[in-house]
Amino acid sequence: MAPSTIATDEKRKHRRYQVEPGSFGIFCHNSSFMPGLIVDLSEGGLGFFHHEGEEWAQLQDERFIIFGDTISVNDLQMEPTSDNEFTDKEHPVYKLLASRDNGKNKIRRCGMQFLELTKKQQRDIEILITEFNHHYSEKTD
Repeated sequence: MAPSTIATDEKRKHRRYQVEPGSFGIFCHNSSFMPGLIVDLSEGGLGFFHHEGEEWAQLQDERFIIFGDTISVNDLQMEPTSDNEFTDKEHPVYKLLASRDNGKNKIRRCGMQFLELTKKQQRDIEILITEFNHHYSEKTD
């Protein structure tokens, strides 16, 4: 079975792959930020959900880490491309995040673009995508 993808439009350079809720996390290097739950991933960036009020870095000099099951991608530079309130109460990630704080905070979906990836970071992101597709295919077959 083919991996689940999100349709690309003319603005996108890379196909985005949907991520099973909770499969991947993103953290700020200085550990002062709460994790977001990644919902899609591509070679050019990612989308994630977070609670409103969690302060995500807006500066390009901030560094991030993405965690998968067997690999992490370190020292990533990213910049936000979108940050919007998410109101689909039936979405699995919405339900998961709402249950963590009893629905007290609004849930937001943020898009981030990778900046200046090293060859190692590019390979590691490709491995994360492959790792996810393998797990996703096993669960949907």
